[in-house]
Amino acid sequence: MNLPILYSAELNFPDDQLAEFRQWFAHRHAPDLFRAGFRNATCYSPLAGGMNVMDLYEAADIGIFTSDAYRDVRLTDPHNKRVLRDIDRVPKHYTIYAQRALRAPAGGLPLLGADRLTMIRFNAPKATADAAASWWAGEEGARLAGIGATAIRFGERLKDPRDVPGDRPHWIAIVEWSGAPAELGPAIAARFGAALADLDLYPARRRYPWPNSGDG
Repeated sequence: MNLPILYSAELNFPDDQLAEFRQWFAHRHAPDLFRAGFRNATCYSPLAGGMNVMDLYEAADIGIFTSDAYRDVRLTDPHNKRVLRDIDRVPKHYTIYAQRALRAPAGGLPLLGADRLTMIRFNAPKATADAAASWWAGEEGARLAGIGATAIRFGERLKDPRDVPGDRPHWIAIVEWSGAPAELGPAIAARFGAALADLDLYPARRRYPWPNSGDG
């Protein structure tokens, strides 16, 4: 069964704008996107490095980005135009991925929404990416499950139908955790080394929906 597409929106706000953005996201933007047809809207912040906002969304297919409902989300948002102006001005990256499950709970992979996750992105030939996916689905996935990983998903970057420029890596893996994320870099480096280019690890905690546990 095909999973929903995954859409990531990364932004880097000055600290004094973060609280206002999170309130807008929770009380205006996420509800608007659900009404437009998105299945999921989550907001994460980094536990180490990376841009200070990572929004992750899931939708049935890539056609949502050219729909009237999606276009109208911004056109009909009367709330706090300053937030929209700030979004236009800060560094940002938008990326769409086709995704599949590598390891999932017995009942199937739910929509993305773990309290904690590690996002892994990289460039590599398809053969290397396939080998990495098999590794996460097999021996490495079993190891991670033993230290708290609850699910692993994998994705390939899709062409953005809006012609939005971006330079994020072509492949993505997301490891979801029941507690604090484990360090994943040494194992990946030991297994694939220089075969992976532009390797980026982003351990994160969920900000919205508000976390079930921890310091939120």
